[in-house]
Amino acid sequence: TVAIELAPYGIRVNTVSPGLIDSPNWAEGILARVASDCKMGKSFMSNIPLARLGRPRDLGPIYALLASDKASFATGTNVTFDGGFTLRPLTLITKEEIENMNL
Repeated sequence: TVAIELAPYGIRVNTVSPGLIDSPNWAEGILARVASDCKMGKSFMSNIPLARLGRPRDLGPIYALLASDKASFATGTNVTFDGGFTLRPLTLITKEEIENMNL
């Protein structure tokens, strides 16, 4: 990996995998489609344990931490930053529900 290749030079390589971030693209795209179906919108948000979308300002501190000396021993690390979304079991939905999403 790049982290292994660059470690001897003192270069750390880490990644952040943000979840759903409340942004104009999100609001105009998927959210608008989900919001048109109130039941689906509630179901969707209920799969995020913190019950909200991330905000752009939520991301800065994690990037700053990884870039700082406080994370000097971190390399090859991925931080999943998604309000707990990936901790939940996958909710299976029916073909009919998928078709009704109008994605």
